[in-house]
Amino acid sequence: MTGLVPLLETLGSSNIHDKEKAKNNWTATLKSLSPEALKSQIVEIEEKILKILEAERWQDREGGIFAITQVLCYLDLAAKENAEFKAEFFKRLKTLVKDKEYTIRVAVGECLKTLMEKYGPKIYGELQEVIEKTTEEAFVKEEVKDTLNKESRWQHLKSMLMMIKGCAEASKLEFLPYVNDKLVSLIEKAVKCESTFVRNLGISVITALLACLDEKALTNLSPRFVPLIWDGMNNDFSYIKHEGSLAARVFFTLIESNQELKKIYYPKLLPTIGLNRHYDLESISLIAKDIWENTIKGSNREWVINYLKNFVEYYLEQTKSEDDQVREASYKSIEELFTHTEVISKEKLKEFAKDILKILINGMEDKAWEAKTKANSAVKQLLLVIPLIKQ
Repeated sequence: MTGLVPLLETLGSSNIHDKEKAKNNWTATLKSLSPEALKSQIVEIEEKILKILEAERWQDREGGIFAITQVLCYLDLAAKENAEFKAEFFKRLKTLVKDKEYTIRVAVGECLKTLMEKYGPKIYGELQEVIEKTTEEAFVKEEVKDTLNKESRWQHLKSMLMMIKGCAEASKLEFLPYVNDKLVSLIEKAVKCESTFVRNLGISVITALLACLDEKALTNLSPRFVPLIWDGMNNDFSYIKHEGSLAARVFFTLIESNQELKKIYYPKLLPTIGLNRHYDLESISLIAKDIWENTIKGSNREWVINYLKNFVEYYLEQTKSEDDQVREASYKSIEELFTHTEVISKEKLKEFAKDILKILINGMEDKAWEAKTKANSAVKQLLLVIPLIKQ
């Protein structure tokens, strides 16, 4: 088997197939070496890797990051004999976080995740300032329209968000000390970014951060996170709607035994969950059904009864959506309310029947056939219930 030194140079190939082959050879060689041989060869390549991390070609720098990420699985950075290498490596890592190349920043994120899985969140602590500052600068560039083209700015933001997400996922609850106001503010900006891909990633970071919160932090941050999750679930882009639904599922799981948070956030979030069960895209409807049936379990009917006004108002508002599938789902949701009259008081339904009927009649002229069909069906169901109410 070839030694590590000659393989190191091949990792910087600009040919995709050659680079992939070189990466496979590097990984296989590391696994094949005996502990003694591995230790000897790592000592031999340490200085070379440090030099490659400062190479002019980004392909070389990427190869160096891949090499060190793999080596970290076998190298104890906490050992005294590696103190000097660790110091030099982290000095370069702080520079690479700010690298102009998207691919490099993504590779740095993978490296950080590997480091944190092995050594814990203190690794993020050593780089926290530069990560937050670089992300903040990316937003400044996003605002200054003449500095970089939009795609470059958004790519920069995407890579930084991926880095933060990976670090949070690697540490879970241990990451909590680093979930500060500045980080949350950056995520709030991301979710409101013009780029749909940045917004989507911003919501996925929220999902990762939710898993890092204890009960006190969850209570404190919910007023900032929940509106962003709601926005995600109600976004016109299905992949953002899907990401928002994933975040909602984590949030519902976390507050399952917290009655106070339920009282505050169930009325806000449940109507969207109820509607999305009927959304004509399985990746979204299945998550909504899972939350409805498994997370809130048998209490869903109770919440619908107690907060019927919230459900009705939300469903009616969604009949104005530009998304055909949302309108279709809203008509289906309205029909469902009038189907379960054994659960919801007929007198309660009567309070809203006039306004609902007016909206449904308009829906019978909907430009989308499926939505029009659902509106017609809902009208029939409502008219079946209204005579029963009058009796």
